[in-house]
Amino acid sequence: MGTRILHNCSLRLCKSASISLLALVVVSLCVPPKPSRALPIFARKYNVTCQACHTVPPALNANGRAFQASMFNWPGADSTVNRHAIPLSGMATFSQFDNTSQHFSTPADFRTLEIFTAGGFTLQDLRRGGYFFDYTAALNDGRAGNLDNAFLGIPIIGDNSQLMLAVGQMAPMRYQWNQLNSLTSSAPIALGGAVDAFSFGTTTPAVELDYFDNRMKGTANGNYVTVGVPFEGHLSLNSDSTSGAARGLFATAFTRRDRGSLGAFGYARNSNNLYGLAATLTPRSSTMLLAAVATGQDVFGTSRLASCEADEKLTSRVALTGRVDYIDQPYVVWQTYPVVGITYYPMSPELLRLSAELIDLKDNQTISVFARIQF
Repeated sequence: MGTRILHNCSLRLCKSASISLLALVVVSLCVPPKPSRALPIFARKYNVTCQACHTVPPALNANGRAFQASMFNWPGADSTVNRHAIPLSGMATFSQFDNTSQHFSTPADFRTLEIFTAGGFTLQDLRRGGYFFDYTAALNDGRAGNLDNAFLGIPIIGDNSQLMLAVGQMAPMRYQWNQLNSLTSSAPIALGGAVDAFSFGTTTPAVELDYFDNRMKGTANGNYVTVGVPFEGHLSLNSDSTSGAARGLFATAFTRRDRGSLGAFGYARNSNNLYGLAATLTPRSSTMLLAAVATGQDVFGTSRLASCEADEKLTSRVALTGRVDYIDQPYVVWQTYPVVGITYYPMSPELLRLSAELIDLKDNQTISVFARIQF
């Protein structure tokens, strides 16, 4: 959905700018990588409420981060699992997009229907792995069959599966920050910005070695290291699926304690590179802070990116997000611009999510409104 909207947006922008890099920058800023998700499949399977893993869904609390880091294996799941639960979740997304600066908009309409399945599994030696699968079953302006996240984690070393082999299509940065659990549809530019067509915030076909020293211990605290090889192309269950050669190497490393995390990330491919630092802080249970900086180099030149974001839980159904992004790239006048979002659940249980987002980029102000039905 977001890709189609952005494509139309970039076509209009290119009429006034012949430099392809400018169009690429606007693409990364104006349009969401993919709607974020909270999956009722886990609430049904483990007989818990959404608040067991989320502050305001899809934002994670400490339990949710531990569950994710343990590759969707629930602590004590053998005694609590509902074996009759439907092993699928779905989400229908309706949206409207307005670019007030370019006088371009899309009607409020159905965009996508996505089907999800995810969970953990136990091997014969009692080590645990996990999987996540996201399938686009229907699309307003394109072909069904796309896969966004579709990966498998296989335990390799450690009694608690500390070292895993992850294969499939996934975001290179998943545990310190994850677009799946973001309250905004757009990613912080320091994490979602692309260099050499690679971004830490968006999914790519990859093979990874993924280490977490406290996996399966019911905590997200500990040390994380991921090293992976991304590949060209995009995986899907239709003829649009493409695959290609390896394109470089990426790595992330961070440590998490009760109130926050601090880490670094990097990508290199020949003379192209992208490096950065990221930190999170939870000063209180209702507040989540993120700060990230990155610098990159490719055929267009040097890029400098920075983001500061705050999520505030007002009630169990309402959250506000404020972010400031900074971008300095070749052929683009540097800009600092705000992003403001709101997430609202009008009913309980949390089956309907309403959200709105304003990106106040100079000469390119955009407003997006989403309604997501989760089941």
